Amino acid sequence: MKSMIRTLCFLVVVVVSWTLTSAQTRPLTNLGKKFEVVDLGLSVNWATFNLGATKIEDRGSHYAWGETKPKKIYDWSTYKLGAGVDMFDEFQGLTKYVMDSVVAKYSTYEFSLDVASKYGYKGYYDNKTVLEAKDDAATVALGGKFRMPTCKEWQELKDSCKWEWVTIKSVGVSGYKVTSEKKGYEDKWIFLPAAGWHMGGKLIRENLIDRALGCYWSASLGGERIIDCSWIEKYHYEENRYLSSDEVDRKIMEELASKAKKEVKNVNEAQSFNFYYRGGTWNDGEERRYGLSVRPVADK
Repeated sequence: MKSMIRTLCFLVVVVVSWTLTSAQTRPLTNLGKKFEVVDLGLSVNWATFNLGATKIEDRGSHYAWGETKPKKIYDWSTYKLGAGVDMFDEFQGLTKYVMDSVVAKYSTYEFSLDVASKYGYKGYYDNKTVLEAKDDAATVALGGKFRMPTCKEWQELKDSCKWEWVTIKSVGVSGYKVTSEKKGYEDKWIFLPAAGWHMGGKLIRENLIDRALGCYWSASLGGERIIDCSWIEKYHYEENRYLSSDEVDRKIMEELASKAKKEVKNVNEAQSFNFYYRGGTWNDGEERRYGLSVRPVADK
């Protein structure tokens, strides 16, 4: 994604990474041929295939966030929930799922900073944070009990399972075998192929560190609406102790406003779950126009 294009560095998005459970590559056997769900002992059941796939090892299709069909070009000009134009600021044309503000907190004060006009089309916002059924690719394709997983459900999958990098040599597909560590479910697993992602009309299956790359949408927007800015107060009072309190407060408010603008951008990015061999897995905020994989879940 853009995080990998920019040498895996983020200036705004906070990236959380984990150590892999195994750095060994081995064949994956006993592949299922039927689309079904697997009970891993978690809060939802996970599908055995990616959306658009016909068997476990298939990469499946790619979808822009909030769109329900694959397409040839993944850009702002073709994005369904946008104004239909390429945007210099990637959020100025959003027409749905737009957050209007964040709350910056420090000391005993809270400041609600409204910058909706910077992100929604002509100042539009609705404060919706999770995809509705009609905008959920899994629900539209498979029916009411299926949907895209939320950020929380991806995190649960990460925390409650063993992640092992494997290769299906017969078709040359690599990815993660994700095996439940819940008692009574240790024999249950799913396979997440490293299916790459689409930007514009280009399919990208490689990154700067290793060849195989997997990027999966969640149904959720990313970021937090409440910013803890206590560090700003501490910094300014320590570094500017010779200034008057009014001057320090002015500097603090300038910092809060600057940080809030960045954070509103974060909460308006869609959240994804990404991985690559030897690089770990992480949650990330992505531009919605990109084409990512979808792994459906079903409520129990």
